[in-house]
Amino acid sequence: MSQLDSASESTQTSNVRARGFVVGLAGVIALNLLAPYAHYVLRGILLASNYFPAGVAILYAILVCILNPIVKRINTGWLLTRAELLLVFLMLFVSAAIPSYGLTGYLTGVIAAPYYYASPENDWATLFHPYVRQWIAPQDPQAIRWFYDGLPPGQEIPWSVWIVPLTWWLSFVAALLFVCTALIAIMQRQWQAHERIAFPLAQVPLLMTQGTDDPNRKLPQFMYSKLFWYGFGATFGLLLWNVPGYWVPGWPSIGRSMSNIKLARFIPPITSHITPYLIGVVYFLPKNVSLGLWSFVFFALAQIAVFNRIGFDLGESDPYGSPFGDAVGWQGAGAMFVLVIGGLWSARFHLKQMWRKAWHGDKDIDDSEAVMPYRIAVVGGLLAAAFMIAWLTASGLPIWVSALLVLAAIILYLGVTRVVIEGGLIFLRSPIIPQHAVLYGVGSASLSPLALTAMGFTYAWFCDIIATYMPFAAHAAKLGPEAKIRGRTIGLAILLALVVALATALVFTLYLGYTYGAFNFREWVYQGGSSLPWQMVVRHMKSPTSFSPGRLAFLGIGMSGMWALFAAQRRFAWWPLHPVGLAVSGVLQVHWSALSIFLGWLAQTAVVAVGGMQLYQRAKPFFLGLILGHFAMTGLSLAIDWLWFFGDRPHSLYW
Repeated sequence: MSQLDSASESTQTSNVRARGFVVGLAGVIALNLLAPYAHYVLRGILLASNYFPAGVAILYAILVCILNPIVKRINTGWLLTRAELLLVFLMLFVSAAIPSYGLTGYLTGVIAAPYYYASPENDWATLFHPYVRQWIAPQDPQAIRWFYDGLPPGQEIPWSVWIVPLTWWLSFVAALLFVCTALIAIMQRQWQAHERIAFPLAQVPLLMTQGTDDPNRKLPQFMYSKLFWYGFGATFGLLLWNVPGYWVPGWPSIGRSMSNIKLARFIPPITSHITPYLIGVVYFLPKNVSLGLWSFVFFALAQIAVFNRIGFDLGESDPYGSPFGDAVGWQGAGAMFVLVIGGLWSARFHLKQMWRKAWHGDKDIDDSEAVMPYRIAVVGGLLAAAFMIAWLTASGLPIWVSALLVLAAIILYLGVTRVVIEGGLIFLRSPIIPQHAVLYGVGSASLSPLALTAMGFTYAWFCDIIATYMPFAAHAAKLGPEAKIRGRTIGLAILLALVVALATALVFTLYLGYTYGAFNFREWVYQGGSSLPWQMVVRHMKSPTSFSPGRLAFLGIGMSGMWALFAAQRRFAWWPLHPVGLAVSGVLQVHWSALSIFLGWLAQTAVVAVGGMQLYQRAKPFFLGLILGHFAMTGLSLAIDWLWFFGDRPHSLYW
């Protein structure tokens, strides 16, 4: 396959017909209806959460393995080509950032929570209600209570209450998504052609679609491999064994985690899940990346043990900080900052060319493979970022806080994206959130009650980023050139997917809230997840924090450590640890994944040691089977929950 640095408009073939977009949009609508329903009503599997969403895998497997082969037998003229199948995947992928934990759950929950959770005991009505801008949140207390508790019989959904706040919020979200897409367009060539980052998650749809254009094959190529079926059977059979336990008490179910492994007195218990599909993904990683990921988890545990032994603590932190303490969290933030800045420094030659193309229209520089022209990305991105700052300032933040918040958010978005595309981590959060940069790095004592209230609303778009848009968009930009689809076609597909997903997920989420009662979902996003930001606001109003030199010191320690790791990687060819692991070594989800990452690394190491790269390539279908077998059983379990249990006893196979 040709490299992106030699790709141009003349070598790319746009063989995507309109039906590819139609099927993609149908999938987007299905995902953004099924994901909130499964999450909130069935209270089972998270279909649109984390960085390889179960809903995407299930819907895409049905299309590639069942529907397209059936069409191939009936009429080959209706067949979706490989390029069209990959277009459908990337549309599904980017749309997974919208429902439930992605965006719409926190957006609707956080802006309504200050009124629903207000009580005479917490005195929110006096403390910060007077500072809430009327356009930023719904103002009808009864309509908000109905959203959380459910509509009384005979009442209609009060859609009009949400029109003004959601219109303003959608303008902010549109600017945010544009900035993220612009950054992807700017960095796309650097990541793919110059650095040749692995994009391990992209290997799944690429392997699934191999051979789909072959007229002599009725099924995709991987389905003819015995190794695939061995891997598929291993995970599907393992989970299928547990299904009778849904009905039969005492059934000998096979557990999927190793919990509370206590290594020593001062080391926190290790809870690390054995997840076969994550083992499958890790197999596609470069060995130094997977080795670095699990090795730095043990480094973090040793550091935490020392802190526990000497009683070191930086004090109370935000609930969305590291569960291992702010020292580890801010250290990871420093490492992630250098990961981003170091990446931009490495891209300086590419960025110089991009700048020449954007401002001077240099015809010798080709930007046709980018998801948007460089000029639009640069000018539009700057204008969109300026709009975000103006919007946040209008909500009540000082302009310098708005600028700092947007800058911190962009750095963390880029950092998380880099970790996902390089490390293949499905389960990930950022070490800290951008609000920490202000509340603890600068000090909440410098903020007025109006600014603190406005800060509370920022949790609607950045807090629990376990399925944020930017990593999905980076993979979409990767798949386009692999399928020889024009960059502008990919940009159009992303735009359509986002618009349809936002419209579908927002309307359906409000409908489910008023039908069943959002509080009755018994989900974090509408209980602790939406009330915690306002508890934070009250806490900082009553006990404001000042400048925190300790946290900034650990930020500097993380930066220094990351620079040292980068230097070692460049100076010593034998250096085995990739630096990306340091940035996320204090993230709880990475600790959950550590054992699976180790097993994936061990499997890859053993395969290469026995048979070299030839055996490594031949074994790929087995690890693809591990991934698809788990998701196939996930879909079956969801169907069982819908038919028999309907939210009574949900069975989540995807945490």
